[in-house]
Amino acid sequence: MTIKSNIFKLVKKNDFKQIYKLIDNNKSFNVNIFNNNNISLLEICINANQIKEYVNDGGNLIAYRNSIKWVSNNIYEIELISNSLVAKDIDFDEREAFLDAQETGGAIFKSNIDKSHPINYGIESTSLPLFRNSNVYMTKDQQSYNNPILYTSDPLISGYVSEENLSLVKKSSPFKLVKRGKGKILLMTDNTNFRAFWFGTNRILLNMLFHSNIM
Repeated sequence: MTIKSNIFKLVKKNDFKQIYKLIDNNKSFNVNIFNNNNISLLEICINANQIKEYVNDGGNLIAYRNSIKWVSNNIYEIELISNSLVAKDIDFDEREAFLDAQETGGAIFKSNIDKSHPINYGIESTSLPLFRNSNVYMTKDQQSYNNPILYTSDPLISGYVSEENLSLVKKSSPFKLVKRGKGKILLMTDNTNFRAFWFGTNRILLNMLFHSNIM
C-alpha cells in the first residue's frame, strides 16, 4: 500500500493561496493531516465541501487537537464535552489567573489500550502514557470496541491539569474513527508526536497512516 500524505500547518493568513492549491490537488494524496491548526485560519483557508468530497471519494483525513473542532463544525459533528466553568469567590483582579489555570500546557496521562485494534499495532504493553496539551475532549463511543484507547480512572501521571479538566479527561476518549462514504476521518485529541521525542505514541500516527484500511 502506497501512502502519500499531506500535512496542513497553517501559520498565517497568507498561507491560504498555497493551501487552496494543495486542496485542489488533494486527490493525489491518500491521507490529509490537519495538525493543531488555528480554527479561524481553517475557516478562512479550507473549503469544507472539497474535504467532504475528498473523504466521500475514499480519502482519509487525520485531525489533531483543535482541528477536531473544525471537523465537527464543517464535516461531521463530533460529540465534544466541556465544563460550564463558574467562578466562585474570584475577584476581578484574579480572573486572568482563574482562566489561565484551565489551560493544559502539557501533562502526561495513563491510558489502557485494546491491543487487538489496528490503531495500537506494535505497542507491547496494555497501558500507554499519552501527552496532552489541549482541552479538546471527545465522548466515548457506546460500542466498547470503538474505544481502543481510554484513560484510566486515575490518569494523571505527571504535569498540571485543573480538577475541572481532569474530570473531563476521565470521561473522554482520545481517539475516534468516523466512516464517511468510501473514506474515513481519524481524530486524536492528544499530541502523539510531541516535539519528535515522544516515541511511545508515534506508532499511533503510523497506524493511522498505514492501517486505516482495516479499521
